[in-house]
Amino acid sequence: MVNSLKSRIWAIMAMLAVVLTVSCAGIQLQSHMRSITVFKARVGKLAAWILRGDLESAINKAPAAGNRKTALSESLSSLYQSGTIESVKIYSMDGRLIAATPDIAVDKESGLSPLDLFNFKKVMPKDRASDPNFSLVIDKKTKTLHVYIPLAVAGPLTYIARQDTVLGTLKEALRQGYIFIFLSSITILLGCLLFGLVLAHSIISPISMLSQTARNMAAGDLDLHIRVDTNDDLRMLADSLNTMAIQLKKKAR
Repeated sequence: MVNSLKSRIWAIMAMLAVVLTVSCAGIQLQSHMRSITVFKARVGKLAAWILRGDLESAINKAPAAGNRKTALSESLSSLYQSGTIESVKIYSMDGRLIAATPDIAVDKESGLSPLDLFNFKKVMPKDRASDPNFSLVIDKKTKTLHVYIPLAVAGPLTYIARQDTVLGTLKEALRQGYIFIFLSSITILLGCLLFGLVLAHSIISPISMLSQTARNMAAGDLDLHIRVDTNDDLRMLADSLNTMAIQLKKKAR
């Protein structure tokens, strides 16, 4: 019985350790993902301001429409290589892709998708005077922040730039927080192990002693005295066995 109880206690401790470890890891991963998402969203907004200023400067330096594509491509390439931006596509107002960062093959990409056009028209004004500079749309499925940036030449909107920033992902959260998660898991496991040892010592040891005493009494040894310093039901049981041994010894005389 004692061995069975001890096994159950250790099984419960093992299950508790697993549940606490998984729960703690999940909470920490979610926290890391939220932190990464907030940080990258802020970086994406800042990059959008830099991108817009750089692109409009490139447009103004190349007033001829034929030179703008080259100027925009060079500007995107410079910002991409410096790490300021991740992925950017520039479309004309009729939906044609005219420039992109080096990670995108312009000749293999299609034009402005209906969804991009819808998002742009939904949030962008028709004129530059009331332009809020850019708008943000988050794709929850891909965890990507799309920043739509209007680019104007001499008043009317001329181009649409879409900057993509990947937000917090599980893989990135694991890469950044695996040490803390590992240390937390070890701490939980050690805590459960220590708690199991204390529990086994405070419960299993007295029960084992009471069980052995009861067997000795059954074998006829009535000169036993049990002392359990727990001040709980186990001590009451020990006192009862001591009283029973005294009474049986008196009757035996």
